[in-house]
Amino acid sequence: MARGMTADGLLSSHSEAWENLWSEGRIELSGNLDVAQTINAGLYFILSSTPLVPDDVNPFKGLSPGGLSRGGITRPDKSTAYNDYIGHVFWDMDTWIMPPIMMLHPQLAKIMIGSRTHVLDVVRRHAQTSGYKGVRYPWEQGVTGEEVCPWEPAAVYQIHVTADISYSLRQYLYATHDSSILSSGKGFELAMEIARFWQSRANKTSEDVYEIFGVMGPDENHFNIDNSVFTNYNAKLSLLLPAYIRDNYRIKITAAEHAEIDSFTMVAPKLIILYDDKRKYHPQFEGFSLNATIKQSDVVLLGYPLLMPMSPEIRRNDLEIYTNLTDVFGPDTGTWSMYALTRLELGEEARADRDFHMMLRNINGPFKIFSEKPETGPQGVRCVNFITGAGGLLQGVIFGYGGLRLDADHLTVSPHLLPQTNHWAIRGLHYRDFTLDLEVFHTVFRIVVRDVAVAGGRISIVDKDDREIRVGESISKTRAPVKISVSDSPKDKATSKGSGLYCKVWLASLMFVLHIAFRVNEVDPQAY
Repeated sequence: MARGMTADGLLSSHSEAWENLWSEGRIELSGNLDVAQTINAGLYFILSSTPLVPDDVNPFKGLSPGGLSRGGITRPDKSTAYNDYIGHVFWDMDTWIMPPIMMLHPQLAKIMIGSRTHVLDVVRRHAQTSGYKGVRYPWEQGVTGEEVCPWEPAAVYQIHVTADISYSLRQYLYATHDSSILSSGKGFELAMEIARFWQSRANKTSEDVYEIFGVMGPDENHFNIDNSVFTNYNAKLSLLLPAYIRDNYRIKITAAEHAEIDSFTMVAPKLIILYDDKRKYHPQFEGFSLNATIKQSDVVLLGYPLLMPMSPEIRRNDLEIYTNLTDVFGPDTGTWSMYALTRLELGEEARADRDFHMMLRNINGPFKIFSEKPETGPQGVRCVNFITGAGGLLQGVIFGYGGLRLDADHLTVSPHLLPQTNHWAIRGLHYRDFTLDLEVFHTVFRIVVRDVAVAGGRISIVDKDDREIRVGESISKTRAPVKISVSDSPKDKATSKGSGLYCKVWLASLMFVLHIAFRVNEVDPQAY
């Protein structure tokens, strides 16, 4: 299409497309120009690497940690890290890049998940040749869906990527309630096949105990380990996802599939989740030494993004123990953003701000290009245009300082002011059929109901006055957790035809009841 356009026409079309994209979802802040530029650069580099619409003829192959900007000759004498990962797709897309993009541009998250369902036949064979059922995703997925990782330990042991993909589907469903991804998007098939893999991969060692041997968690310094706490808990959630889908969506499920789902729910609660009752923390794996050095965040990810229920004491112990063991020059695949996010949850804003600034070591040059490691580290920058780091930063902003938490039936918002800023906002926060603005000030925050998809419904935020507000109106509150829920949406009845982001209308007469709760108890994801 571009070949038939004049230069001026192409520039105009390009500018209009970007204007529409920024209008749909973006981050704004005042008082700290450097951080504002860094956040916008991160969002820009991710969006530049992601197609805006699905293509059935040439399906999207997924996001690589180095994005689409890499060019030149591959250096065979160097690892893929120094070759910007040459287009290979890792857990980075599912765990670090997709979730923040999903809250601003949910249709792009659906395209990312599609890059995983597109290779279902290939990863099904990969599971079979490994001796297991279901699907086994490669650590580094090539354009064909095959394993292309040159480092054998990761290819053999780092199987948590399969659970990470299941969890990305879970988050997408929580955020959108889009049933179309389950049928035409093959999401239900994906959830079932991943659950089959974990059921076959788990070892029954006694009547009530299942264990997973021979793996590698996110910390790549340790591999061929048993009962990685991150891997096991993520596998548990994968086993429970088909039951969540069955109980909340009207999709066709056979009698045999019902029986399978029941068997998944029998195994899930019997998976070992390591816990040291004396020290009140989670050992990373069987036999883990507290004198070890870890490459990046691992156990801390139980609290977020996996939302494993635990007391603040245990959460703090996990954070303190593993922060002290973390290589400060390790790759920033969500390490410091997750440490900052956890500190915000624990009420340690000053320490959270310090962890937040640790991420900024990896920003290079006037164009705010992310690198995998800081330039001052012993290994240099390694991968450049490291959009995984950009995703981690955006997670720190949206889910950390924005305080967003997705649950099966509600969205929790508990915002904080970004470091050294006067005000910041998420413009175009998408939840179910609604588009919101979240504006954060020193002592208060404001939620604006900006738009609603044609599907309609009611969005609820309860306060003591049980007030009703309309599209275009707002509600302001002091900084405390807020629970947002949606009801009576056709998506809740599984009749959605998609996210509806391209067929929006202003429904000024539609009423929204906003329910504000000052204390919110999270739904236990172990229920599903």
